[in-house]
This record gives sequence, structure tokens and C-alpha cells, in this order.
Amino acid sequence: MKKLVMVLAITAFFAASAFAGVTTLTKSNVLTGGNSIFGIMIPGNLETLNMVPTDLNIIGNAAVIEYNNSGEGSAAVLLKTDFGMLGVTFLYDIIGLHYSTIGTDMAIGATVNFGTDSNSYDNKEIIDNPQSTDKSNDGWTDVALTLNLAMPESNMNFMLLGSFYTNYNNWKDYNNGNEILEDTFDYSNNYVNVLGGAKIGLGGVTLAPFAGYAMSSGKTVTTADTNTDGTLETDNEDTSDQSSWNAGALVGKEFKANDNITLRLAAGIASYGNSGSYSKSINNVTDTTVYSTGINTGLSLYIPFNVNFEAKLNDTWAFFAGVSCDVFDMSNSTYKYNEDTTADNYTDWYNNGGMTVEPEIDYSIGATMTVGDFKLDACLDPSVLISGGYLVTGSSTDSGDMAYSVGISYGWK
Repeated sequence: MKKLVMVLAITAFFAASAFAGVTTLTKSNVLTGGNSIFGIMIPGNLETLNMVPTDLNIIGNAAVIEYNNSGEGSAAVLLKTDFGMLGVTFLYDIIGLHYSTIGTDMAIGATVNFGTDSNSYDNKEIIDNPQSTDKSNDGWTDVALTLNLAMPESNMNFMLLGSFYTNYNNWKDYNNGNEILEDTFDYSNNYVNVLGGAKIGLGGVTLAPFAGYAMSSGKTVTTADTNTDGTLETDNEDTSDQSSWNAGALVGKEFKANDNITLRLAAGIASYGNSGSYSKSINNVTDTTVYSTGINTGLSLYIPFNVNFEAKLNDTWAFFAGVSCDVFDMSNSTYKYNEDTTADNYTDWYNNGGMTVEPEIDYSIGATMTVGDFKLDACLDPSVLISGGYLVTGSSTDSGDMAYSVGISYGWK
């Protein structure tokens, strides 16, 4: 009996938030003022579903399609099934598979994101032109996995994300017989990233700490038939390595003037650091190794701020807006110099630091039109409020596009 009560209580917790529905990418971009770090503070946010798949239980059944003036499109289908919530998202060039289910005292969720692209070129007719590449391949692959645990009874939500990204390029030239390759150039770069975070409710305030670590490694190999024996040998091998980290915490609170007006305030402190790029080049022809002349490490600390509101005018129309800025920004970098590039010997050369207390404010406005179970979200050009836009002035130079992006969503029970 106790287990049944717990399940019903947790189900009721998510159901109580169901009025929020899905927050489209268009609306999220407005509410965050263009600063995606605050996206996790918005419930049912499609943009952060890859980090918080348990939000599927808040959103419920939904279908979404969006388009922006950069020519990028996205879509999502979220379904309630007998064994949990399922979601498929197509956000720009990444496909996401999402799942969440409610247990006896918690909700669990998982997301797998995948994207890939490749291009190739092959032409044996330009072998007499040394300035042209006869054959080339390039592309990238991105894979990410998220595990999410929500405990509504204690108002806590934990997330852990790991991702791997690689991109590659290679160029090749045919010899005069069109049989073997005279030389090749292969480049690859790999990125590994781990990010952890949480959302914790404390007395009506939401605390969201986060921390992440990333590593990247690059490699370029040049081969040629140096010995003119019909086989390719590795002439040069360049490698580079770099690591970075980020950490911080956000705190936010939601205020409701009434059922039609919602105001959210959020601020925090965030930091970022990187080790600089360590690189070396090995020449197998001359049997020498050359190290980079310098490494530039960096550290930055900043205080982000966001305020947004939603106002429902009637059953059809609602408006929303968001403002964000970095109230305070401090950075420091250290340059390590290597005087003898044939040796791996770096010493601190100089430090360079700075502080900014002149925040650049970014803001966005938007509107929602609701017709039955359909909603149309539009991110509007703020200059329309001043100039009236093309429809009023007849001049395309008075303002940009009236809508930066548009999202259509449909929700059902």
C-alpha cells in the first residue's frame, strides 16, 4: 500500500507541472535572453531535454517543428506509453532518443544523442595539376549519453552526461598511373567531455550546480613515396593535446503575480579554465622533433544574470521576454615560453589579466498564439517595437526579419 501511495504521489508531482507543456527552442532562446546556461532553469525545456530527460514526464505527449532565419530546422515527437515516456528529437543535425519512467520513489531518465556527416571527392582527371587535390574525405561524428535521476519527494534532480566528438579530413593525390597515391594528408581531432549537474529545490529557490571536464587531441600525418619505391612512408606526424574545465552554480526563483503572469529571476557564478594547446611535430625524414614555442593557459570567472517573464493576455495570445548579461567578468592568462623548440622545456613568461564591470545586455521578445491544442511560438525582432518593421515602414533596412525563429507545437493527453 505504501509503495502505491508513493507512485501516486510522484505521478501527481509531474502531473501538477503538466500545464507547462513543452518549451520550444524558440521560446527558450527568448526566455534565457540568448544565454543557454539558464536553459536548465526552465521546466519542460526542449533545449535541455538531453540533460534532463525526466522532464518528459512534465511535457507529456507533444509534437514540435521549428525553423529559424539561419536556415536551421528542428523537430520532436514525445509520447506517453505503457512502459514510460519516449521522445525522439531532431535538433539541427543531432538525433536524440529519450526515455523516462516513474518508479516507486523516483523517476529515471536517459538520453542518447547521435549525429554524423561525411563528404568525399574523387577525380582522376587532374593528376597533372599539383595544386589540386585528387581525392578527399571529411566528416564528423558526435555521440552523447545522459543519465538522469529525479527524486520529487525531496525536490532533487541529478544529471550526468558524457560525450565524444571526432572530426577528420584527408587529402590524397594519384600518381601518373592512377594506381597508387603519391602523397596523403590525414587529420583527425577527438573531443571527450564529461558534465555533471543537479537541480535542487530549497524553500522555493532552485539551486543548479554544475561541473565539467573536457579533453581534446589532434593528429596530422603526412605520407609520401619518399624512397620512390612505390610505397608510402610517414614523413611527418603532428600532435596536439588540450584540456579544459568549467564549474559553477545558478540560483533562481519563480514569482507568480497571478495565474497569467510569471516572473523568473536567476543568477550565478561560473568559471572556465584551459590548459592551452601542447603540440609537437615529428619529422621522420630528418629524424627530428619540434615542440611548440609557447602554451597559453587561461582562467575566467563571471557572474551571469537572467530575468524573464510570461504574460497571458487571453486564451489565444501570450507574450514573453528575456534579458541576460554577465554582470562581472574577470580573466587571467599565463603564457609559457619554450626557448629551445627541440626540447620539451616550458617556463612561465608572463601573465595577463583583466576585469570587466560593463555588462553587455542581450534581450529578446516573443509571442505565443494558441488555437485549440496547437501553439505557435515566435521570437520577434525587438526593433519591430521601435520601427514597426517592414509592414509599417516598407523599408527592409529599418529592421531585420520580424521573426528570428518560429516553433509550432501540438500537445494531447
